[in-house]
Amino acid sequence: MFTITDEGSVPSLADLVGHEIGQTPTEDALGHLRRRLDDEDLPITPTMGVGDNLRGLIDRIVFRKLLREEPDITCTLPWFDCHVPPGGKTTMRTTVTAAGERSAELKIYGSGIGAGRKVTLAVTSGSEPRAKCATYGFDCRVRPRIYDVRGKQSVELEVIECLGESIVSHDVCPFCGVAPNSVDLFDFRFGQHLDLRTESVVRTDKFELTIEKSFSVSAKVKIPTLAPDLTLGAKVSRSMSIEVEQQFPPKTLYRGYMRVGPAPLQTPMWAVEQSVQYAKA
Repeated sequence: MFTITDEGSVPSLADLVGHEIGQTPTEDALGHLRRRLDDEDLPITPTMGVGDNLRGLIDRIVFRKLLREEPDITCTLPWFDCHVPPGGKTTMRTTVTAAGERSAELKIYGSGIGAGRKVTLAVTSGSEPRAKCATYGFDCRVRPRIYDVRGKQSVELEVIECLGESIVSHDVCPFCGVAPNSVDLFDFRFGQHLDLRTESVVRTDKFELTIEKSFSVSAKVKIPTLAPDLTLGAKVSRSMSIEVEQQFPPKTLYRGYMRVGPAPLQTPMWAVEQSVQYAKA
């Protein structure tokens, strides 16, 4: 369905800070660096932690000393949840012809913003219909580095290589096929429902799913030799639209719902309801 291409390295935070900043950066130097960080669209908050400021980031770079490197590990960044109406099918395709419009470009970084990777994500023009919900992820080889920053340890995670894509197909999805009253409204919100309880034929709906520049995703990474979990994150630098076609079997009330707050890109999850009368029909 998707093709992942590793387009090469993107600069680390240390590369962007550079030697010209010095130990006491001027306001002009800070302004210049801030513009460079904005141009690169680094995921400062998810990978460096809420509450960091620019001087604090510079402080981490200028005054740090490398203690050790940990062995490379392979980890997965889930980026897309494809949900399927229970008993139905979901198909993904692109409707455009220009090569650049058929692919999205993302930058993947890790905790501490070591060097990242730029990847291109393309969707095929006609994928097979999917009958089970699935989670799609980027598989990456990463290298942790441990630094001392004024007596405190700081971890930087460099993305060495994007190995490709992994797909986890869910025989039993924890989100689809559940009863509507089991959905926690603190974490999820309902959209419009589709009531097919008196219908006798399959319903087919289509909609556009856009990977936008405002889209970002992150996931925790567990390093066996380190106590704290690290973060792997990605931000979109070029967007793409995908056509989604979903088939809904009859005799069921479908209630689509989505996560509240930051989450991987997703198609709606489906809570369902059947009356006894229609369930026996």
